[in-house]
Amino acid sequence: LSLGPSTCPRHTTSICPKIVSIAPGRFSCSANVDACDVESARAAAKCVQIISTLGTDDESHLAGGLGNFRFCAASCVASGVPFFPAARGASLTDTDTIFPKIGFGIGLENGEFALNLLKEAKSIYAINTVFATRMKEELLPIQDVCSKLASEFDEHKKFSVEYLGIDTSFNP
Repeated sequence: LSLGPSTCPRHTTSICPKIVSIAPGRFSCSANVDACDVESARAAAKCVQIISTLGTDDESHLAGGLGNFRFCAASCVASGVPFFPAARGASLTDTDTIFPKIGFGIGLENGEFALNLLKEAKSIYAINTVFATRMKEELLPIQDVCSKLASEFDEHKKFSVEYLGIDTSFNP
């Protein structure tokens, strides 16, 4: 579950490490670092440093700095971009209506899938073709379900829902 970005440097250093440490692989978060915002950049770096020191042998999701795979320092990620864990929804200041459109995106944990595709490719020359073909086979059905779900809400005029896409970036 991605809890979205911290926009306050104080929260980045105090709350983000706690979120990451809560449960094995359950929560992710990020820090929004705007261009030229030195205070936010330093807070994000401090957060990475704190997370790297968390954990014991019993907490494998944190040991050896692994908790940092659940934290992201990002810049220029606009609301509605399905890049996890930096994704965030629109705030009331991002919209000209009191009730903004509800959006959702899908974030994949596809590291193992990518590893299987690399094995399937068998050569460096086949990677592009195998990835393009197999990713489409797996992702298009997910996209179809999400698009249908969003359109069903619109048909019933309960409220407006927008499907924002799939984050296909590879996780470790």
